[in-house]
Amino acid sequence: MPLNVDSLNAGTISQEGSPVKPYKVYTALLTQTGTDAPVATVLENTIGDIWFTYNGDGDFWVQTSTLIFNPLKTIIFLGETNDVDNEFKNERPNENGQNEIGLYTFSSGVESNDILQKTSIEIRVYN
Repeated sequence: MPLNVDSLNAGTISQEGSPVKPYKVYTALLTQTGTDAPVATVLENTIGDIWFTYNGDGDFWVQTSTLIFNPLKTIIFLGETNDVDNEFKNERPNENGQNEIGLYTFSSGVESNDILQKTSIEIRVYN
């Protein structure tokens, strides 16, 4: 069976010929309003059970029941927010809290709600 570049870039190849990613992934579009936790439209999830909590204005947590968010093997990609004055940032998981990642939204430098409108997030945890 010939190999193609996409298969090589994806990592190893399974017996069936499909690429096997060298990581688990959670990809979603997030929307947050008022004092509610972000609501996720999940596009792909190989990590497992993930949920979001609201801690205060612009202060949220991504949480999981397992200690999978190893800070040396976890990468978070965040999409753009709905306005140029708004920001979406994350806090790297730490050694003591490998089951949560902090997410923060800002408007003109102040932590604020109602910033995420179908904003993309991707969390990769490498093997």
